[in-house]
Amino acid sequence: MSISTALFLAFAAAQGPLSTRPAAPPALPRISVDAPVPVWLEGQPLALNVTIHNSADGPVQIPAGWTEGWGLYLRELPQGNYGRAPVNPGEPMRVAAVKMLNDDRKLTLPAGGRLTVPITLPRIQPPPGDAFEVLFDAPGAAIPDGRLPRIERVEDLRGARVVMATDLGDVILELAPMQSPLACRNFVKLAERGFYDGVAFHRISKGLCVQSGDPDTKKAADLASVPGTGGVTYDGRPIPLERSSAIFDRGTVGLARIADPLYAQVRAALAQQFGASDDAELDAKLRKEWPTALGLAESAKSLQSGGSQFFICTSEAKHFKGRYAAFAKVVGGFEVLDKLEALELLGAQADQPDLAERPRQIVRIQSVRVQRAPK
Repeated sequence: MSISTALFLAFAAAQGPLSTRPAAPPALPRISVDAPVPVWLEGQPLALNVTIHNSADGPVQIPAGWTEGWGLYLRELPQGNYGRAPVNPGEPMRVAAVKMLNDDRKLTLPAGGRLTVPITLPRIQPPPGDAFEVLFDAPGAAIPDGRLPRIERVEDLRGARVVMATDLGDVILELAPMQSPLACRNFVKLAERGFYDGVAFHRISKGLCVQSGDPDTKKAADLASVPGTGGVTYDGRPIPLERSSAIFDRGTVGLARIADPLYAQVRAALAQQFGASDDAELDAKLRKEWPTALGLAESAKSLQSGGSQFFICTSEAKHFKGRYAAFAKVVGGFEVLDKLEALELLGAQADQPDLAERPRQIVRIQSVRVQRAPK
């Protein structure tokens, strides 16, 4: 008997019969969780999606009761809030035990198969702070590395009104938190910290809108030298565009954002080609003649640039729909809008064309008071 044969038999004897060796562990399904709507309105249910993904080459059998013991956790995210120190993330808080599948049946996922199960938490008490992330604990599953779902915590401001006192009188706004919750949150938090007190209306676009919210106008003796590009958010993060079906008519309050020069140039060339006099007419012609051109997208930097600046429409602006976030509506003080729009502008006497819409008279916001609806 050779030495190699003897060693093999000795090894086999030590291991026992081949049939009794433990089988290779089955491939683990991958588990991920996401928030279909990454904004949580305080007091409302929290909706999440949990997805089981079989990334193995063959089918994977999920035993009955496999999800017993799974858990969802929430953890506050660090953030540098405007006017206060950054917050350190705390320990995760368990908010729910998850039970997604029936206990009395098995489930087989084919290779590459996915199963997405919606979960609704009717009541939660999240950690303090304005944003938290969702952690998922699934023993016996593979949790892929990567970005965890970030959920923004937003106060329920439905029915809230804002009294904006100006040098020309009061303007009453009704907030629209269901359309633009992040813009509403930012506006309210800045207002309650006195940010808007003393800010001027720095742009008057006749027949379109009046604009304010630039902190650089607070100390300006005149508006001829103010670029009009200043702005902040309460936590230092720009606000992404919140698209909605809101109609921008007289009195609609929208969140200003930076322009995309290349996008504007392409739109101008299309308007010239199709003989369109404004954006609404161009969209109508593109919808008929060249529908794919309607999918022209602005840059990510432009789409995520909302801050403290806002505008109030003085007439209908159909072309603003879907391109700006509408977060409030004027319900009183329309005569103040008329006075603002009637202000004399620098016009041709401005040093630069961009400053032509600066008003000669400085009209400031004296204060912004938020009146919450009774619960």
